[in-house]
Amino acid sequence: TYLSGIIGYINESPVVSCTNKGAISNNCPNSTLHAGGIVGHNSKAAITNCINETTGDITNSVDIAGNIYIGGITG
Repeated sequence: TYLSGIIGYINESPVVSCTNKGAISNNCPNSTLHAGGIVGHNSKAAITNCINETTGDITNSVDIAGNIYIGGITG
């Protein structure tokens, strides 16, 4: 599962000048969770001049069997 305030999954495309102000929460069980304020999963993409201003937590309400990757900008 890929969660974020802006982009769930990105591959080799630039992300420029964006702001997330929304909370992020997961209620979908999966083997792996990637959650970030701007990008859930980043595969070789440059992220510049982006801000995560959410005041809440990144939350998960279900069991995740595999790995969990969480970050303020990218998971």
